[in-house]
Amino acid sequence: MDKDFVNDLMKRVEEGSEKQNIHVPLSITQNREPDVEVEYVLDKADGLANSKPAQGMRCDFLYEGDDPLKDGTYSIAPELLDKNGEVIIDKTLPMPDKGKAYMWVDRGRNLEVVHKKRLKVGVTGFWVVGPYKLASVTITKIIGLHKC
Repeated sequence: MDKDFVNDLMKRVEEGSEKQNIHVPLSITQNREPDVEVEYVLDKADGLANSKPAQGMRCDFLYEGDDPLKDGTYSIAPELLDKNGEVIIDKTLPMPDKGKAYMWVDRGRNLEVVHKKRLKVGVTGFWVVGPYKLASVTITKIIGLHKC
């Protein structure tokens, strides 16, 4: 390989590594508003004791009272907010023990069949990772759920 090519490649790798810990707000990548806002309380199950949840994590949503084996869980991406209500963009910051977040509903069939009917202010549920509960959540505001 030519020396200039290798140097250019290494430069791009370095630049990319600087950007890998930056979260691009979903309102930009999805070109829409979040569906709902929630208040959450981190309450990691023993199976998640060594996990380090942070912005950009992937988890599912389980409605309070639902049986995950019978009713299933739902693909709803959380997006953590700072104490000023702004999206946290530093993915290296640990998830605060409690706070606010946006939830982004997967745009599949369950949007119409389940979530537009069930997601209401005051509804409670959990962020789950596999069979483990990560946090308790309460819906505090409907934002863009019914605009799609």
